[in-house]
Amino acid sequence: MQSSHYQELNPLMPPLTCQMSSETGRTFEAKITGARARAFQLQQGSYCSNMNKEALDYAESEATKNIEFHLKNIESLSKEAHLTLAVLMVSIPAAFTVAIKLYQKDGMWTWATALLLLSTYLWFLAVYVGKAMKPRGVHAPGHEPNHLLPALREEKHTLEQIRESALINMQERIDWNRKRSEETGGIINQTRRAIIASPFVFLAFVLLILFVRWTLTFGC
Repeated sequence: MQSSHYQELNPLMPPLTCQMSSETGRTFEAKITGARARAFQLQQGSYCSNMNKEALDYAESEATKNIEFHLKNIESLSKEAHLTLAVLMVSIPAAFTVAIKLYQKDGMWTWATALLLLSTYLWFLAVYVGKAMKPRGVHAPGHEPNHLLPALREEKHTLEQIRESALINMQERIDWNRKRSEETGGIINQTRRAIIASPFVFLAFVLLILFVRWTLTFGC
């Protein structure tokens, strides 16, 4: 999570100066900075908010748009991962079938073996891109009633304070979904680059097989 950087990402929420009480009963002013610090102060009952309703409405609207964008991005990446896997699932049997047919012809042993190795290479790519399709949790844009209702029932904090705290939690959800998309997108991009390089990998297999055959025939 990147909640420690929430201050930099959200200029609408500057550092706050609040009246706080110590254990001895003395009152003093303290600067509240950072998302976690604010959440802690909210729990302690000494949190104060300097955001009006219009600012909160705007911040919530923008945060909702942001998290919905990341949810759509997650869905799009899932489709891209399935498409990449489908391409591999077609290529692997095709390469394996051609390799078997070439083994039945004279003088094609080198090409057949190279194709067999290529199909194995593509199979490993299919396993790798499968990581991008692994079921993982997604943080929803809304808040669970079990978390909101207790705070609303206590009437210990104003609605604006609760909404601002909910915004802090939403930022953490956005960061989590963004990190998830970055990981998924990285796997897909690496797999596709490896697929593009497959012709060169095939030629490398051919050269390797020829070198091994030459070594076994003539020695080093």
